[in-house]
Amino acid sequence: MRRFFKKLVRSYALDALDADPVAHEPAIIDAVCTLATQIGAAQSFAEQALGLGKDVRFNGPRISDAALWAQERYVHLCTFVKNNKSSGTDAFRFWTRMTRPSHRSMF
Repeated sequence: MRRFFKKLVRSYALDALDADPVAHEPAIIDAVCTLATQIGAAQSFAEQALGLGKDVRFNGPRISDAALWAQERYVHLCTFVKNNKSSGTDAFRFWTRMTRPSHRSMF
């Protein structure tokens, strides 16, 4: 942590400076339900995790997810909405600090 902490802080600080200064609207409940439906319908596969449990990956037309299944439940789920500008729909337009991965440097 000591080795990477300064880089992490700098990365988030630069993203904060680059972020749109306009306040972001809260997610619409219908959009959240649509996202949950997409997660449930996505194809998945699982492999043994490096530690405890199984590493589960989901892939759908508009989403990509990763999860950890351990002790008969999901312990962690991370979902990313794919950048699909050609779809013409705003159903998945969520603001997140992680929207600009191309601006992050590799360690």
